[in-house]
Amino acid sequence: MKRITQTITEAVKKEKSMVVAIGRFNPPTTGHELVCSAVKRAAASFGAEHMIYVSYSHDAKKNPLDTSTKMEFLKKFFPQNNFKLVPKPFASPGGKVSNGPFAVMQKLSDAGYTKVYVVTGADHIEEYNTIKKYIDPNPKSKKGYKFNLFQVISAGNRNASAKGVTGMSASKMRLAAFTNNYAEFLQGIPAHVSKPDAKRLFTTLRKNMNLKEEYLHEEKDEPVTVKPGDTVLYGKYAGTEIQIEGQDLLIMRESDILAIV
Repeated sequence: MKRITQTITEAVKKEKSMVVAIGRFNPPTTGHELVCSAVKRAAASFGAEHMIYVSYSHDAKKNPLDTSTKMEFLKKFFPQNNFKLVPKPFASPGGKVSNGPFAVMQKLSDAGYTKVYVVTGADHIEEYNTIKKYIDPNPKSKKGYKFNLFQVISAGNRNASAKGVTGMSASKMRLAAFTNNYAEFLQGIPAHVSKPDAKRLFTTLRKNMNLKEEYLHEEKDEPVTVKPGDTVLYGKYAGTEIQIEGQDLLIMRESDILAIV
């Protein structure tokens, strides 16, 4: 006959724990390096498995890297981490359609994970904490995630207005690629990444952003005559749309401006 302590020990060992992070990673940045490192540390601390889920998002404005290219760079930049695509939307046993982070949580719950830790930036903690209201560890209930423990862990703060590495984001990296500013782009690349790999990411981004042909060529430095606050006229099809920190912008060459009024 088993002792009570032995039975409790075996029950604890059977609990499955997972540390996760979820993101677009378009492109991978120094900020993502912090998240990846935090995930590994948390997994080691809690004796858990870990997985970093990558979204399917793909469009020229906000998500120029397709999933296969994105996964290639992530595995190259962060070989110590495990990566998997976010599960595609599906109907959970309760009938609710799960997508994005909720699809991840449902898959983990269905796979028998009872302890789940989510690592994210400080600005997303409140968002992930909303998952708690969908947790129902009662095994007899067909609804809710069957987690005994759910915890959101901050990977740190980011100051979007700061210059240099501390304020770097994927949107600023995309802007640097768009404006052909390789020096600025490099500030968002993890220090251990080789220069050839960094350059390949830079070039790949530019090709996938649907830039007009003239933007893909190197340009000579010339004095800019248009000033902040100027009202300008430009052609209907001039420039290229891009999104930076959630704001839609139209970026164009000065030669596309018809007049300053």
